[in-house]
Amino acid sequence: MTPPEDRRAARRWDPRDLPWPVSCRVAPGHEVVIVNLSAVGVLIAVHAPLVPGRAVTIHLARSSRRVTLAGAIARCYVAGITRSDGPRYHAAIAFSRWFEPLWELDSLALDDEVPPPPGLGRTSGK
Repeated sequence: MTPPEDRRAARRWDPRDLPWPVSCRVAPGHEVVIVNLSAVGVLIAVHAPLVPGRAVTIHLARSSRRVTLAGAIARCYVAGITRSDGPRYHAAIAFSRWFEPLWELDSLALDDEVPPPPGLGRTSGK
């Protein structure tokens, strides 16, 4: 059997593998943990379910910079359940514009210049 084709638009980064620290908050009012991050979206762990299709604002803090990106919940599912904490959800958020600092890292990692995914605009990450 042939393995499924990887249809990802950008490389997924574990936050610990980035050259700068990054944290995330999703408005309105969700403190989250980043599972992975790419130039086109973020997968987060959160204690409350997020409704797919809902527009959100993502606040990323990296080093001394804060970046605000618009996005939408692409999917949300139960990632685990514990007796002490209850359910833990993973939510995938698609950015409305690509996050340029990660696209630049992708290009360096591939040692090639890769064009942006179709249909996504640029954001400087400032």
